[in-house]
Amino acid sequence: GSSFHRLKLPLSKLETTFTNELTEELFSRYDSVWFHYTTNIHPTQLSLWRLKYGTQIVMDIDDTWNIPLNHPSYKAVSENAKKSKLFAIIADWVVCSTPEVEKMVKSYNENTIVVPNRIPYGEGQFHVVNESLESFMNRKIRIGFCGSLSHIEDWLSIQGKMKRILQDMEVKAKCEFVVCGYPTNIVLTAKMKEQAKVYARQKGLPLDKVEETMLKQHIKNNKGMWDKIVGVLGKPKIFNNRPPENYIDLYREIDILLCPLVNNDLNHKKSGLKIWEAACTNTLCILGNMYKDIEEQSTVYLFEDWYNNIRFLIKNKEELYRMKMQTSEYLRSMSDYDKQCVYPRQEILGKKRDIDLNIW
Repeated sequence: GSSFHRLKLPLSKLETTFTNELTEELFSRYDSVWFHYTTNIHPTQLSLWRLKYGTQIVMDIDDTWNIPLNHPSYKAVSENAKKSKLFAIIADWVVCSTPEVEKMVKSYNENTIVVPNRIPYGEGQFHVVNESLESFMNRKIRIGFCGSLSHIEDWLSIQGKMKRILQDMEVKAKCEFVVCGYPTNIVLTAKMKEQAKVYARQKGLPLDKVEETMLKQHIKNNKGMWDKIVGVLGKPKIFNNRPPENYIDLYREIDILLCPLVNNDLNHKKSGLKIWEAACTNTLCILGNMYKDIEEQSTVYLFEDWYNNIRFLIKNKEELYRMKMQTSEYLRSMSDYDKQCVYPRQEILGKKRDIDLNIW
């Protein structure tokens, strides 16, 4: 998800080769190597290759290194954060998604720029389809969540508020609830596979049996968390997750997107990409108050007060349609993808910095 927006989309407009695994042979062939957050090569090795071949290294980061303890990926992300800091030190440039992320990185590397997350409206999957008012008025209003398991604490934070909404008779008559992003193919991560190998060796067990047991537990844990998320919206329709190449269609299943954010460092440094995604599909967002800190144009949104906002919108369906269209059109008018996301990256191509060889 993140690397799709931070690397694949913008760099595909430049002459770029994409790979999931970096090797010395590959590194030596290019003038510039970009990666998101971390890579499969150790920072020390990467810095030696940099000296050997003179290749520019650009690191991209769009999240905090300080992950909350209750985050589903806390263990893995925390371990990667240690490596990520070292990558920030050796990189020629670090591209950050927000000023808050940039402040975090500055003490590791002065060569930082902020390149926001935006959507290339009208290109590929991001085509805009405007539903007619007549069509909208003749169907139910769809309210829900869209995203990955990383939002679980945010979504669970409004569980109490949603109980009142779900019991409202008018809401029941006029609305349906949806959850978009439910996983269909849960697999072991590379880290889990490494742990399975170690455990199998220590216990003298067949590796395939250990991996099978781990996978069952992993699926059970994921299902348990998703069941909690689904429960927040009662008995919603469920739409399975999609690959990055066509994920935006999930937003087309929602009229009112609920975007709560708990107050923590992770959310404080977020870029607010979700509201730009929603603008592609004329989806109106009700936002958590934390969004006031991460987006400047806050006057076109509704904030929290979940019950009253939802009640107002369903009682005034034509106004909901107008707000959906107006907010989305406004956001799209604020976005110039090439200017905001491509050209700034192009500007730093080939620009290197002197690195102290004694940093290690």
